[in-house]
Amino acid sequence: MIKYSSAGILILIIMISGCINQYTTPQDVNESGGKHSNGEITFNYPDTWKLEHIPHTEYDFYSINSTDGINDNTTFIIDKVFTDKSLQELYGEERKYALNSQDKIIYERNLTMDGAPAYELMYEGQLNSTNKFQRRIFMVKKYSETYKKEVLYYIVATAPSWNNESIKDFDMVINTFKIL
Repeated sequence: MIKYSSAGILILIIMISGCINQYTTPQDVNESGGKHSNGEITFNYPDTWKLEHIPHTEYDFYSINSTDGINDNTTFIIDKVFTDKSLQELYGEERKYALNSQDKIIYERNLTMDGAPAYELMYEGQLNSTNKFQRRIFMVKKYSETYKKEVLYYIVATAPSWNNESIKDFDMVINTFKIL
């Protein structure tokens, strides 16, 4: 029979907890003028909105939230993920998820962002009995030597409705997004 010390079990629990919860507390990014550049990516966003950065060991996550009182509950997420899957596979999985969730696909298209191929999917559905519209962009532009995987950039806009203002704001982020 194997005997375990209470100190050994405690260390194991702490190690497992650290692996499971690698996200850190969101950090406000104090920038003026609605422009962000961190040496790896750059993009513009509405200057009245709040940008938060949530660093992670293998991911990098930004959240841009409306604080202007006009587009309440509108959020942008920019996520960097390392993956072994192709851009087409990832897009196909997201499309299948939207259809399985009974969301209505409004449009989908191929586009070029920062010189790289990308896919865009826009759909409408329900989240907690509330209407939601989502525009999702997927792009892979480079390979990570550190992780030996493709780097996927995933940009999501969620809003209770799409109006000219929310479309303009999302287009601002998309049209200015660059990988450095």
